[in-house]
Formats: sequence, C-alpha cells, structure tokens
Amino acid sequence: MNCIISLMNQLPDLYRAVHIHDVVGIRPDLSEDTAYPRWVIPKEFKRCCEERGDAVAMVSCDGVEISWKSYYDQSHRFAQSLLTVGVQPFDTITVIGFNTPEYLFTVMGSIEAGCVATGIYTTNTPDACLYVMNHCKSRVIVVNGMALLNKILSIRTRLPNLTHIIVYNMDAATPLPQPSDAFATVESWTSFLSRGSAAQDALIESRVASLQPGNCLSLIYTSGTTGNPKAAMISHDNVGFVCQVIRDDFKLSNKDRVVSYLPLSHIAAQMIDIFAAALLGMTVFFAFPDALKGSLALSLRNARPTVFVAVPRVYEKMAEMVAAKLETASWLQRKVAAFCRKKGLLHTSSLQLGAKPRKVCFYKLACKLLLNKVKHVLGLDAAKLLFSAAAPIELSTVSFFASLDLPLFEIYGMSETAGPATFHTPQRWRMGTAGPAMRGSVVKRQEGSGEIVVNGRHVFMGYLEMPEETLRVLEKDGVLHSGDCGEVDADGLWRITGRLKELIVTAGGENIPPVLIESRVKQLAPGLSNVVVIGDRRKYLSALLTLYCDEENRLAGPSLELAKQLGSSARTAEEACKDASFLQYCADVIQQYNACSFSNAQK
Repeated sequence: MNCIISLMNQLPDLYRAVHIHDVVGIRPDLSEDTAYPRWVIPKEFKRCCEERGDAVAMVSCDGVEISWKSYYDQSHRFAQSLLTVGVQPFDTITVIGFNTPEYLFTVMGSIEAGCVATGIYTTNTPDACLYVMNHCKSRVIVVNGMALLNKILSIRTRLPNLTHIIVYNMDAATPLPQPSDAFATVESWTSFLSRGSAAQDALIESRVASLQPGNCLSLIYTSGTTGNPKAAMISHDNVGFVCQVIRDDFKLSNKDRVVSYLPLSHIAAQMIDIFAAALLGMTVFFAFPDALKGSLALSLRNARPTVFVAVPRVYEKMAEMVAAKLETASWLQRKVAAFCRKKGLLHTSSLQLGAKPRKVCFYKLACKLLLNKVKHVLGLDAAKLLFSAAAPIELSTVSFFASLDLPLFEIYGMSETAGPATFHTPQRWRMGTAGPAMRGSVVKRQEGSGEIVVNGRHVFMGYLEMPEETLRVLEKDGVLHSGDCGEVDADGLWRITGRLKELIVTAGGENIPPVLIESRVKQLAPGLSNVVVIGDRRKYLSALLTLYCDEENRLAGPSLELAKQLGSSARTAEEACKDASFLQYCADVIQQYNACSFSNAQK
C-alpha cells in the first residue's frame, strides 16, 4: 500500500497523467514508416477545411449538405461564443445527443477554444449524467431536443460547475425555461452562436498555439464493471497518430464516405465519424436517430458509404434479414442463391492471408445474379472497407458476409488505445482473427496470464482524477495492460480469447483462462450449443455441456443433426443425457481436448 501511495504522489510522470491539464510525453516511434508528424488537432482541422472549401463535408439525415467552409465557420463560432462566456483552457464541454452536425460543431469548436470535449450516451439515466458531469466538472453542455433537455434540467441544481445549457433541434415556438436562480442558464443553439465575434479570434489563436500534442483532447467514459465509469483521457497525438496510420493502411482520402449512426460518445464512432473524417477530408452522412431500430438500411442506400464500421449485432441483423429473404424465395431461386453464395465464399476466402490465389469459375455470373443485388439492398455496393468493432464477432457471421463477397475486417482495441490495437488490412486478413498489431504499436502476450499488453503512440494518457486506476493499467514505460487474454499465430494475427478477470484460480493455485478452453471444445464439437468451464478453488476443472434445443426442449439445429449422425433415437435433451452414443460423443470430445491442452492444470 505504501508503494502505491508513493507512486500516486509521483503522477503525472512521463507517460501517465491524471489531471485534465497534464501533458504527457510522446512515446518513441518504432520505425521510420510510423514516424508521423505530431498533430495538434485544431490546426489540422483548419488546414483540411481550408483545402476542401466548398466541397461537401457532411449531409444531415434530412439531406441538407454542409460544406467544409461552413463546418469550420460553425465550429469557430461556437469556440468564439465559449470564450465570450468565460470558458477557460481545459474546461470540459459536454454534449448529449444523437448524431447530428451540431454534435460535430460542438466537439471541434470546443477543442479550438482550448477545451476538452466529452460525450454522454443518450440512454444514460439522470444520475449517470450527473456523475459524468460532476466528475469532469463540465462547464457547458450541449443538448439535443426537449426530452434530453428535461433530463439535464432534472439535475441542474446539483451541477455546481455548469454555467450554460445549450439546446438544438427544438421547435422555435417552444419556450425555453428561464431560471431565476444562480444555476446554469438555458439558451438555444442559435442564440448562443450569436454571442461570438471576431474579437475573440486573437485569444483563440493564442490558445491553439499553446496546445501540445501531449495535451488532453477528449474524455471517453468507459463502462465500469465494479464501480463508476472511468474517464479515459485521449491526447491530440493519440488521435493524430491513429488517423495517419489508418489513412495510409486503408488509402483513405476525401473521396471516402462514412455513415454516422453509432453513439458518438463511444471511441469507435468518435475516431471515425468525428476525427478521421475531419482530419482526412471524408464526407459524413448522418443516419436517422432510429437507425439501430430499422432505418439504417435506408441511410446506407442513400449514402453508399465506402467505409462502414459496425458492432457485431448490426452485421447479425443484416445477415438475418438476407437469410429471411432467401427463405421465402422459390425453390429455384434458393438453388441459384446457394450456387452464387458458394462462389462468393470461394472468392472471398481466396483473399485471406496465406490462401492460395484462385480464379473462381462463374464468380462474375454469381455477382450479376445475386451478390451485387444483395450489396445494393444493404447499401454496401460501394463499400471497400467493412469493419466490425467493439465486441467479438461470430465466425458464422463473418462467413455469411464472405459468401456475399463482403470481407469483414475485425478491429480489436479499446478506449485506452484510442480505438485500435490490432486490425485487419486488405493484405493481412483471415477470418476468425482480429488481425495483426497496428503499425507503430507493440502488442504482446504476457507469459503465465496470457494477458495482452500494448504500447505505442495511441495508448491513452490515464484516467481522469483516478491515479490508482491509472497505475493499475499503465506501467511507467507506457505499457498498457488491456485486461484481455489472447494468442497470436505464426503470421502475427491475434485471437482474443477472453478477459483476464474471467481467470479461474484452482485449489492448486493455477490460473486457468476458461474462455480459451471453452472455445476449443466448441471447435471440436459443433453439435454443442454452449460449453462452460468451472473449477475455481476446486481440485480440477469440469465442464457443463449443453445442446441446441427449441422452446419445448426438443433437439434442434446442429444437435439434431448430431443425433442423426450418431444413429441416436434421442430427440430431447433429457433423452440425449441418457443416450450412450451422446455420452460417448461428449467423453470423446473431452479426451480430444485433453490431448492438446496447454498444461495438465488445463485438462
């Protein structure tokens, strides 16, 4: 404990920080090809806007186009207004709302004013909003619409640092509350922007000039598993480095289009929709607020994005929709679809790292008959890059998209790595993996625990006002402990096998990663629906094996097929549990796993 207290008193140090105004050092470049310039974000944003001028920077959900010149002007006016109301360097500006141009104006304007931006999820409860805003000492909050305004108004008297609540997307005829007390005032977006003037420009220039690449740019609140959320401090260099790497690895340019629909308070959307787009010149199309409830396909067809980032559930819903359409087709149409998907899978599989290049017969015919049509319906006919991020994706989903001639690239990372730590590129892609380490990043597996540790210019500064948590995950030399377990193959491609906190500690003191064992047993036995390993504080490991069943406990899907393969008459879970062939099958699977287990402790 004394050691921890001593270390806490030393913060900030070279690579670790806990205060919002701290400056961290920039980690050394690992090679010449990643020795990118150290960006200060508002300078690069202004440069990009000046270069792009009247070209379209963003398109609102109702089709209104906004130029790069207007993007900068609106953001700059917001910065001017912040200074007019007395906002100081490194004050926190918060925004809660759906994906809109105003959200981006707020973020980029806040940064130009020398402040730090942070987002709140629209689904947060008032108490959750209260915690975030008091923890980061939010001075100003920008709010989207009356429903979210009411949420903030319900906690306004408990926000001593808050001075202004700014509302957009409201009916002009709706009167705003006019508090007569000393708490935060409420003002419309238009009214607030009218406060700004060129008289503030000299101060803005001075603040931007004083910013360093190691300063905090953004706060990303991560879900707490044992307590309140932690605010990961992301630096200017974190963002600039990631943007330059992905620009070169994926050949991103001002010809690319993205659809903004994931929550902008999450690191994935913030990096792509806000920063990468603003710094690389990509056009952002905003989806409707109900995108994840059904309207996303319409936005995708309207925008035809060249780059699309989604969480696994979005891809699963797309796959379910396509599969349902095929199920209702005629017998002949289903046969044609199966033929086309087989050709699509063969073609896409041949693009994997280590695969033998092959020319697939009738591939172009399959594209014409089905694959191109499905891509058009999904709105992905122009997509050159499809990414799955934020959670592991099932191999079956990746394979389904591969059969549609749509390779899915995985990204593994976290808020603490400013987004990516590993990802696929077109040249290094293999289904079932999370890709190689990002260029300029060192990703290693710790012996014993199997934990993934990361180092590089994308690793965050630390957790705001949480020195003990910062010391727990960041070593003095800047190495980040991810808390995830993984393994890497001979080609340098990573697989994420579980969380460190899921380790089983047996009675003999051995640390066992159950997810790794569970996944291997599942690979050996596709007829099983789930495998759960137990053994904490026990002498040995045991596994609970379950079968695929319907609502009436009758065998279904792969388990029913397994029964037929075994020649078993069992048709329910109860019957299978008493069936000799099923019991022998499970015993054989366990023995197959034990024969290749990592150690005796893991048998």
